[in-house]
Amino acid sequence: MPAALGGLLFGFSSYELAEMRGGHIFLILTFPIPLLVGLFIRRLRGQLKPTVFVAHAVFASVPSARRARIIISDLG
Repeated sequence: MPAALGGLLFGFSSYELAEMRGGHIFLILTFPIPLLVGLFIRRLRGQLKPTVFVAHAVFASVPSARRARIIISDLG
């Protein structure tokens, strides 16, 4: 539950919302940051094995990478 609250605070912060309204569409790519930080903390505490950590980190990053490719192709 604390992670979900932190993610909501990050995603709906005034900075994120203002920048998206200002036309900075690349901020859509910042949503996995809280997920990756949470995974990293769990790995440091020993709650995740290295292979599980890598698999989850890749899974959290793939949507962001796909969006980046789509956004960049739309700009060109």
